[in-house]
Amino acid sequence: MPAMGASDDEWIASVLSYIRYEFVPSPRPSVRSDEVKAIRKQTAGHEKAWTLDELQTRPSDR
Repeated sequence: MPAMGASDDEWIASVLSYIRYEFVPSPRPSVRSDEVKAIRKQTAGHEKAWTLDELQTRPSDR
């Protein structure tokens, strides 16, 4: 799978929205590209593989 840095915010938002639609009970809010952009900004500089603890913590909590 290519790194997410190679994909634009709109594409990532579309993929995440699809995953939510298929696997998350209602209501299923769509992911917006501005949300993806904000998370990319918050996590800029993270170059190692994500740990389970990091994935279970919201970016705003870091």
